[in-house]
Amino acid sequence: MTSTQVKLQQLDLQRKDIETQISALNKEIKYYEDKNYNKSLVDEEGFPRADLDFGELSTYKNLKRKFNELNNDYKGLMVEIEKSLGDLHEEYRESGQAQRDLEEYEKNMEIMKKTEAAEKAKKEYDEDMKDENLNAEIKKNILIPFAYINEVVDQSPAFQAGVKLNDLIVSFGPVNHYNHKELQFLIETVKSNVNKEIPVQVLRKNNKIQQSEQFYYKNENYELVNLTLTPRTWSGQGVLGCRFKLV
Repeated sequence: MTSTQVKLQQLDLQRKDIETQISALNKEIKYYEDKNYNKSLVDEEGFPRADLDFGELSTYKNLKRKFNELNNDYKGLMVEIEKSLGDLHEEYRESGQAQRDLEEYEKNMEIMKKTEAAEKAKKEYDEDMKDENLNAEIKKNILIPFAYINEVVDQSPAFQAGVKLNDLIVSFGPVNHYNHKELQFLIETVKSNVNKEIPVQVLRKNNKIQQSEQFYYKNENYELVNLTLTPRTWSGQGVLGCRFKLV
């Protein structure tokens, strides 16, 4: 067995392993998609759906992210297999041996390519539908929180701006549910706007009962509050005096 054959066997094992992982992820993702986490996250009035659990939403998004990473790994692996297959083809051509084995392997590769092409077409269709849904939601001025306040220091800039514990952050200047980049964009926005006013929109419970960890949304329990927060130096740490946590 040549070194190229050995390499192809190893690559094929990696391919099967990734396919197994993708298959398992698809089953997990289907569980959340059956609960409509792949559909609009808001109701007709632009509020988070009453049945929405942001803990499950976070899990679903992480699964989709992992799926996309594995899919990219799979594509890269297929390119490497294709190259090694070409090398093996050249070796067989020069030696005149194992032509039947090569043809069988190429046949299997062709089947895999067709399968991958079908999956790619489906993924592109799903992405197009997702983009259409996203654009429709943006046009509706949706109110999807991406973080909540889990600490507010007394007399801090955030406190004086009216920020309250457990406020759900819908927008922070230009930052929203779709572009916050794990809150990195929010941090950059704060740094670039010290001593400048930042418009902030939050969803706040109407009643006095507030939950510190679990967030189950019901439209009638929340109101939209507009605030203006100015990052600045004060007697405490940082320039805000509050802490954010991803929902």
